[in-house]
Amino acid sequence: MSLVNFLRTCGAAHGHLGGGTMMTYREFLGDAFFRDLEILNEVGAERILFFFDN
Repeated sequence: MSLVNFLRTCGAAHGHLGGGTMMTYREFLGDAFFRDLEILNEVGAERILFFFDN
């Protein structure tokens, strides 16, 4: 599952006013994101482009 689909399905990027908790980037992004980074490293990727659509 891609990071975008993960965030959409788990609702991790949304919360109600006054709700939520403080968390690290690692906690927020989750294990799947870091597995994807490891795969990119293994195939020799030198750069990763992040795109934020607001």
